[in-house]
Amino acid sequence: MTYALSGHLNGRLGPYEPKGRSVHLAGVQMLEVKGNRIITSTDYGDGGALHRQLSTS
Repeated sequence: MTYALSGHLNGRLGPYEPKGRSVHLAGVQMLEVKGNRIITSTDYGDGGALHRQLSTS
């Protein structure tokens, strides 16, 4: 499945100061399901997107 996350950074996140910046991330999550249980979950996305968005002034 594809997903899109969006929000604002209102608390410290590692080296990033909370400045209320908007953050938008997109990705794909692949699930392996057996019966009614999730066996594995793997996410794919742009690993640098969060850094690029939070590193701007």
